[in-house]
Amino acid sequence: MHTYSTDSDERSKIPLYLAILSILSALGLPKAMNLLGFTTPWWLDAPAVAGFYTIYYRLFDTLLWKCTWFGKMGIIKTPDLNGTWSGYFLTSYDEHSTQKEAEIEIKQTWTRMLVVFKNGTSSSKSMTSSIITTDADGLVLSYQYQNEPKYTAASTMNIHHGFTRLVLSKDRRQLDGEYFTGRGRLSYGSLHFKR
Repeated sequence: MHTYSTDSDERSKIPLYLAILSILSALGLPKAMNLLGFTTPWWLDAPAVAGFYTIYYRLFDTLLWKCTWFGKMGIIKTPDLNGTWSGYFLTSYDEHSTQKEAEIEIKQTWTRMLVVFKNGTSSSKSMTSSIITTDADGLVLSYQYQNEPKYTAASTMNIHHGFTRLVLSKDRRQLDGEYFTGRGRLSYGSLHFKR
């Protein structure tokens, strides 16, 4: 998985909230230990803030950011795209004449992502990606990828790079968009997926 960018300001606010929570937790640790009948060692106070921050950040990055009430409160604008999306694509290679079955699998945390595209002749993996939350079309996932053909692919198909732009539907169940490839393939087309 690689890091991804977003235009949402949540990435500057959430670490601050987690730092404040970590400081409060570190201040409360000795009191909680005393209530349990333990004495807090002096060497635990100093690294406690960093320890709490690491735990809270990891929890937030992997699990808590997906909580729907963060989205309803406007704290998190980044959509959870995790899962397998099935659908089809049309390509200029055959003049957009045939719907070709495909799927994308998205693995995502709050800060990291991997988009894997698979069809009958090749597969590709994202190398960089971004989620735009303020586009006029809606929420947009864009990513640059490297495609590797299967051994059964046409001899004209080589490893190549490309770019995909997908718009998330309002009900967050559909991704539709376009792609184009770079030198060595020079094709373009449309993509349509449902979760």
